Amino acid sequence: EVMLYKFYWERPDEGHIYDEKYIIAIVEDEVGESEIHFVTVPLSFHSDIFASYKMKLEADHGKTIKSVMGGGNVHIDTKEKELKTYGRSENFGAVTINIVEKCLNETISHQGYRFSVSVADQK
Repeated sequence: EVMLYKFYWERPDEGHIYDEKYIIAIVEDEVGESEIHFVTVPLSFHSDIFASYKMKLEADHGKTIKSVMGGGNVHIDTKEKELKTYGRSENFGAVTINIVEKCLNETISHQGYRFSVSVADQK
């Protein structure tokens, strides 16, 4: 079975440097198929990102968040096309590093982004 990966962000202006929190969520669609979503929204808490994305998914697509695999911080430089993750979520814990890498490999790297993944505290 092929897992579907999605990268969701409320994209700021090109050329913007974006330092926000992210979560990795397991999303289920109306027929019970699972997807893994990397979600970053400019909100202060991982739990707020979860709540706002859950509402959006349910309203727009009839999908729901089954569980959150963890979260952290993400630094995105839209000009240099670079993305870095670091740190962990106090609510949801750290994400397994290879899941973050796989998710980014399957999504944003297709848009020409280079990325480095850490789930530790240092940038």
